[in-house]
Amino acid sequence: MYQKSGDTTEIVRLVNGDFDILSHKINNLFPNERQAFYYVPPKCEGPSQKVSKGKLPDFYRNKLDECRQIGLVQKKRKRIDDIDDILESNINLTTKRVCKTHLQWLQYNTAPWSSVEEHWNKSRELRHILIAEHKVNIYDIFSEYPVLKQELGYTLLENDYNSLINKKSNIYSKWPELSKKLETLLTKRVMKDKTFAKRLEEIQLYEEGD
Repeated sequence: MYQKSGDTTEIVRLVNGDFDILSHKINNLFPNERQAFYYVPPKCEGPSQKVSKGKLPDFYRNKLDECRQIGLVQKKRKRIDDIDDILESNINLTTKRVCKTHLQWLQYNTAPWSSVEEHWNKSRELRHILIAEHKVNIYDIFSEYPVLKQELGYTLLENDYNSLINKKSNIYSKWPELSKKLETLLTKRVMKDKTFAKRLEEIQLYEEGD
């Protein structure tokens, strides 16, 4: 549950994938022990989402609570707990409630992947608001959502990016117009710099050659 890092002791965060692996190993070592006794996956479908159960996740969560009580683990408030503080003007209450359910699922689950994608996509609006309002960095985001550390985690970020691009003007379709404006800006502001002036001249000669 803990690992040493220099002079400090850091908690090792476990997710359902870890409990699944451990329960399989216990079953392999002790065939008479039922895997379901140690780990039961969370309910992934339907309107009511449930967290995982079994001796392993229950023990882990209980120990985590004990460590928080005695001060070994900082009682850090998660950004997901700040959802209710978001102004209602940013997102309606129904959407907020639905997104919060999906976000809670993502905090404790990394499989099955089809469910991960579903919860990720359906929580997109609220995630973007949380990130924007709390000015978080990349480390915070990856710590908040363990699914991003999975093999296909990068595809979730690609989906977010594509969603944002589709809602805004595509830079490639606007490039001819944008390039003209950039050229004008360069001409006005950086012509005093010999290096930039030379590069601009090369660009103009290249365009004339076409």
